[in-house]
Amino acid sequence: MFRFTLRDVFWATLVLGLGLGWWLHVRRLKDELTSVQSDLLYQADLVEQFVATFEKMGCEIPPESDSRYLHSGPDTKVFYPPQFYMGGPGPHLGLSATVRVPRKELRRTLDGEYTVRFRHDPAIQAFRARNVTP
Repeated sequence: MFRFTLRDVFWATLVLGLGLGWWLHVRRLKDELTSVQSDLLYQADLVEQFVATFEKMGCEIPPESDSRYLHSGPDTKVFYPPQFYMGGPGPHLGLSATVRVPRKELRRTLDGEYTVRFRHDPAIQAFRARNVTP
């Protein structure tokens, strides 16, 4: 039949070992990617809930084109309704808080970029099903 030398067995073992190592590495990378995408989707859901809560309270997160953003830098401003002001309704400059989240990143989340990309991905759904804690 076939005759193999030790050199042939060594080369076959080396090639199989490299192939198996590469395959395991790629599988780990895919699992890590799925984990990160699941985390992004989770964070996007949290941001949407926080923004919805602010809006229910009457707060405003204006678009980037708003003139109140002229000298505020890249951060996001949340403007509160007049009933939150110390003196009640009346002439005020406006009460606001600065959130250390760049407006463009908040906008990406609110526009649904992560939700659209990751919501129905079977790999992410399977990852979330495996990692649900009761």
